[in-house]
Amino acid sequence: MIVAYSTYSRPLADEDKSLVAEHLAFIKQGFDDGTFVAAGARQSSVGGVVLARGVSEDDLRALMQQDPFVRAGLVDEYKMMTFAVSMASIDELAEN
Repeated sequence: MIVAYSTYSRPLADEDKSLVAEHLAFIKQGFDDGTFVAAGARQSSVGGVVLARGVSEDDLRALMQQDPFVRAGLVDEYKMMTFAVSMASIDELAEN
């Protein structure tokens, strides 16, 4: 399991609405592909977090480079933290 988190390089502005829509479509595609299991904004809207599984850190890093927020420079990079799930309240999160 990998936690990928970002920090915005600047605050979101009204003119970013179309970029936000593109970003959300990118995130939805990750859910549709089965790679993302959770995603959301960080507290105080300073960036975002994605929980991913079934992908290597290198492959996830390459995937996250395709995020419209990264391509537009709103996010410089996603930082990664890999961990092995040993307990989960949702069976689908447990790694075998």
